[in-house]
Amino acid sequence: MNRYAFPILIAGNAVLFFILTLVFGLLIHKKAGEPYRFRQYFPYELFHDSRGLYLIPRVTQAISASASFLYPIYLYSSVKESFLTQPTYIIMLTIMEGLLNVSLFALTFIPLKYERQHVSLFFLYSALLAIRNAATGTIFLSIANASTEAKVLDDVFAIVAFLFALLSLLPLLNPKLKNYAQMVPTTQKDGTVKLERPKYFVLAFSEWLLYFHQILSFLWIVVGFSVMK
Repeated sequence: MNRYAFPILIAGNAVLFFILTLVFGLLIHKKAGEPYRFRQYFPYELFHDSRGLYLIPRVTQAISASASFLYPIYLYSSVKESFLTQPTYIIMLTIMEGLLNVSLFALTFIPLKYERQHVSLFFLYSALLAIRNAATGTIFLSIANASTEAKVLDDVFAIVAFLFALLSLLPLLNPKLKNYAQMVPTTQKDGTVKLERPKYFVLAFSEWLLYFHQILSFLWIVVGFSVMK
């Protein structure tokens, strides 16, 4: 089998089912007459409402996560065919990918009414994403150093992986997170004041940024290992 075939299949499935997760979730909300905005609503709200859990988006989310988890397993099984001499790194990457997907599932299951648990999961998810990307950068650097030829492209893959790790932590440094639960008072036609979500609900928007970031950095991992092997 062509060495690019399986990675392309895995990456394609991860991205395809991630997109289907968004599409099915948005369509169900639209059919229910409930507009969904990524800048205001949490990822967990894409999967359920007052009527219950949306099964189809959950299934597509699970398939997408499974595909991303399969890739480091594939790397470990094929590590003897490459010049990477430290399979321990791949085991670490496999564990981190598994923990990352488990934390994401938990984050998209636990609503904000369980505030302490939800916010803790947000910080954990961001930290795991940063560790996974940093571990990837370390592996890329190991591969580049093990190569007998000096390749600028190898160093670029390592640098960008470390940059992804840094970007994973940026949402945690947003000063607006201190007031993440602050609502905006809006005066209704009858004179009553109603609290509504701000145009950009910082915690919800940050969670979506990390979710998209996970997919993009996963694609970078697949491309990197495919090119550098």
